[in-house]
Amino acid sequence: MAAAGVSAGGVAFSPADINDLHLWLDASDASTLFQDTSKTTSASANNDPIGCWADKSGNGFDHDQSTNAYRPYLNTSQMNLNSLSFNGSLNSNYGQWLENSTCTDNITWFAAFHLTNSGVLVGQGASINGYLLFHSGTGGQSNYMGTNAGYRNANSNITMSRNVDTICSGDMVNFIRRNGVQAPMCGPFNTTPNPFDYNGGVSADIGTYIGRRGLSPTNHQPFDGYIGEVITYDRRLSSTEIGQVESYLSKKWSITI
Repeated sequence: MAAAGVSAGGVAFSPADINDLHLWLDASDASTLFQDTSKTTSASANNDPIGCWADKSGNGFDHDQSTNAYRPYLNTSQMNLNSLSFNGSLNSNYGQWLENSTCTDNITWFAAFHLTNSGVLVGQGASINGYLLFHSGTGGQSNYMGTNAGYRNANSNITMSRNVDTICSGDMVNFIRRNGVQAPMCGPFNTTPNPFDYNGGVSADIGTYIGRRGLSPTNHQPFDGYIGEVITYDRRLSSTEIGQVESYLSKKWSITI
């Protein structure tokens, strides 16, 4: 699916310009938002429910929500461009989320979002600790990446302020960055063949969840806030490539890095 890039020095850049684009969810692109999972009814007005957030990577990883009560809403005013609103306190604290059960092997992540309280931005796999970013709701920092056991949690020790538009990036092993600033990584890592395997090598890589952590029916840690864009690649990017994607998000979402 083609999309307009963001001009940088007179040259338009698109995340698709970098090889191995895996997932691209963009709430500012109205053609990717639908009120139903069958993609028959477009979402265009503020507070329209989102049943499907279509993937722009070309890989077909649309993220859906079949249960009406669990669907996030389109928001047309909070961020610089349209975003999706997630309320973690709804549905007896199950919150709202979108998922794709076949979207695996997300290695390098980027997201533009606005945190209002706490929760997990993006989760992956069967482990409750499979996620890109987790704000526990206590204090100003508590941001983690990684999964259980064979692939250790990584506390980034990076302050994540509430009520501020933010760009976060990371590759689950080497870095996590907030608005272009590298955070120190804590603890050793065991880079097993599949970084989302756990429990003695039993595969946990069974999907991606937008707005909550990995498959855990009793402890979702649902996200409170707004998500504008999520981009992943199925390999570790170079520092130049990381800078290109961060610059693209910065210009597009008017977030200083």
